[in-house]
Amino acid sequence: MVAHSFYVEGKGYNYKRFYPMTYYKTGHFTQLIWKESRRIGVGVSVVHHDGKKKGPCQPSVPLYMIYVVIKYDPPGNVQTHQAYIDNVRPPVT
Repeated sequence: MVAHSFYVEGKGYNYKRFYPMTYYKTGHFTQLIWKESRRIGVGVSVVHHDGKKKGPCQPSVPLYMIYVVIKYDPPGNVQTHQAYIDNVRPPVT
């Protein structure tokens, strides 16, 4: 489910040009398909939140929260035009 949500960020992605100002929209997608990244590590944690708001980002009702952390090796998304052209390749048909 998480990988799918990353992949759908690529809908309409322009493989011919690097647009650093759109990184926040497509960064999960580009890292997911980054050619030089060879290994992936995934950590998942499920936490019960009691509903006591301790900060602005915490919910005010009791619920379970799922945290997913993904690390890539070597890391991608190197913020240069040439790195994106070399590593974010269009699908092969």
